[in-house]
Amino acid sequence: MDPDLQTVFNRNRGAFQAMIEPHRRLHGTATKIIDAHKVGNAELAHKIYVDETVPAVNAVQEALANMKEILTADEAAARITCPRCSRGPGSSPLR
Repeated sequence: MDPDLQTVFNRNRGAFQAMIEPHRRLHGTATKIIDAHKVGNAELAHKIYVDETVPAVNAVQEALANMKEILTADEAAARITCPRCSRGPGSSPLR
């Protein structure tokens, strides 16, 4: 792997790993909510949503925000070290 890409990967590893468990929980809550609805227990379904789904979504979003911060900082650093590489979205540095 390219050393620069390896650095970006390593910098994001913690944020990515922080997302794995809450993401798993998030999907697990969907099953629990569906099961509660199937037996007619809307109150339980809502409780699961509030107590489990929302916190899991928040944790996933926080991890994604951390990843975005890291990538944005890496992009800014790359523009400083390679100004010709940052001509805007979709542009080629070879033009």
